[in-house]
Amino acid sequence: MLHGNIHRQLTNLTSLAVFNVSYNNLSGLIPQGRQFDTFNDMSYLSNPLLCGLPTKRSCEEAKKSTEEADNRGREDDLDMMVFYWTSASTYVTALIAQFLYFSSSKLLNPLTLLLGQIHVYKSCIEEERKALLNLKTYLASEGSRQHHHFPTFDYILHTWTNDTTSDCCKWEGVNCTLTSAQVNGLAFLEYMYLPDKALLNLSLMHPFEELRSLNLSGAEYQFGGLFDDVEGNFLAIGFCFSKAFLLDGISVSS
Repeated sequence: MLHGNIHRQLTNLTSLAVFNVSYNNLSGLIPQGRQFDTFNDMSYLSNPLLCGLPTKRSCEEAKKSTEEADNRGREDDLDMMVFYWTSASTYVTALIAQFLYFSSSKLLNPLTLLLGQIHVYKSCIEEERKALLNLKTYLASEGSRQHHHFPTFDYILHTWTNDTTSDCCKWEGVNCTLTSAQVNGLAFLEYMYLPDKALLNLSLMHPFEELRSLNLSGAEYQFGGLFDDVEGNFLAIGFCFSKAFLLDGISVSS
């Protein structure tokens, strides 16, 4: 298919007898003179952008049609460009979303576990917090029997406080399980200001359902024995510190 204008130089072909450019996409003014004056409109069929004789289309009309065609072409080009950019951005967005999905899925389990542990250690069980403070109160009252004017409560187990924002699983000598945050071990490693042969009331340990170890090494020469005023058990301190032993499923050591 031919495009563009019909060159005026063709009118110099004086021996040109037949000329037919129908069904093309030619445009502009049809040249006149010499042999071209002998060609009728049948030579230019289906070239809507040609104008002038022998057609009946004015060049103003053809110019307007040309401008409209150019505008449509630019609009088509713009539409295609928008289409390509939209397709590309959609594809890139899908790739990023897929990457983030697989990346996050790999991190999900460790992150969930970490957040779970943080949640567990936000605070210990309230019932066990109160039981720990009751135990401290008991030990402080035993110490006050010998040190009448000494603030024993403030000097022993000083990390065991009434502050509700304090995590009792992080108190000195307290150990908790990872999953349930229940107390599973107690260690009295410091001097308690207790009177000689003081007795440790094991019934105060009953609220700690997961308690499995009790370390009395810091109070080796202060406790005279262990008793349970609920169960009625009594154990002399001399036997306690001869070796580690089990008492109601609790490992007692010094």
